[in-house]
Order: sequence, then C-alpha cells, then structure tokens
Amino acid sequence: NASKLSEELFYQLTLKNFSNFRYQALQEPVPLSQLALLALEEKFDETLSWDDSDGSKEDVARRVSELLCEKAEMLKEYLGVYIDAEGRLLGVPNMLAGYTPEIGKLPEFVLALAENVDWSTERACFQTLARVLGHFYAVDCSYDEINASADEGAQITPADEETETQRVIRLVVFPAMKRNLLPPRDYAT
Repeated sequence: NASKLSEELFYQLTLKNFSNFRYQALQEPVPLSQLALLALEEKFDETLSWDDSDGSKEDVARRVSELLCEKAEMLKEYLGVYIDAEGRLLGVPNMLAGYTPEIGKLPEFVLALAENVDWSTERACFQTLARVLGHFYAVDCSYDEINASADEGAQITPADEETETQRVIRLVVFPAMKRNLLPPRDYAT
C-alpha cells in the first residue's frame, strides 16, 4: 500500500536527514492552538465523547500550543518545523523536493506532535518525532485505487485521469521510494 510505504519512507528520510532540513513556508502563519482545536474537534466528534476532566478543548489546544512553543527551537533546528514566538506555525520541513504534504493534515500533525511524541528521552523523542513526520508526509491512499482499476484492465475514463497530486506521487514519491526506502522485515508479510 502506497500510504504505508510512503510513511516508512518519510520516517527514514527524517532519520537520515536529521538536523539538515530545508524550510517550506506556509502561505499564511497558522496559530497552533487553532490547529490543535480543529484536530480535537475532528477527533472527538459525535462518535467519541470529550472527557471534561482534562479541561475544555480550548484549554487542551492552548496547552498543546504552549508545549510546542517550548520545543520550538529544537523542532526548528533538527526538523525544520518553524514556530514563531506568537505560537504560530510558519513552516514544515521540505523532506522531498517536488512533494508537499496534504495541508489538510496540519491539524492532526500539530496534535500528534503533542500527543504522540515521547519528550522524556532524546532517543525516544527523535524516533517518535520521525514517526509523526512520516505519518504527516505519507501519501493519500486514493492513489492506490486508481492504480488498481488501471491494473485490472478497466477502461480509463476522463473522470479517472491522473490528478496533479497523483502525478507528483508517481513522478516524485515512488522514485524516491525506489532509491531510498529500506522496507522493514515485517512489511514482507
């Protein structure tokens, strides 16, 4: 599956290029608290209920912003994640020339930086940061569906034509996988 393989690719690229990332600016700086709140609202929709013992969603979003502001210098130096003093996300690392992650995943990315990173030890911190970045940069699985229908000999109609995103995945991400990805053994099963 392209999503799983690309997540592993970007995890490995994070480890390989650690402390050597270029900066990819966002068009507009976005407050971390706003992104965290969007992610919390998405995560705790009607199917999952919010537990008020942690405070309101707004309080948690503010704490997420505070944590990431506290870690901003390290995130910038090692990973190319730029956060300003006002708690706004300015940019993300340019992990692969010609490829930009899905911008709609920014809220989930910000929340994952707070929830899924083990900040307690250096080694665990860097490994979990690499996993979070790998997940954020992973390609959208919908590309697999188009390839599957084309591989089965189905007639491709204009509605099935390759999108710009799919073209970038085919011309940028897949060749990078071929050159750089060392699949873990558990991927063989």
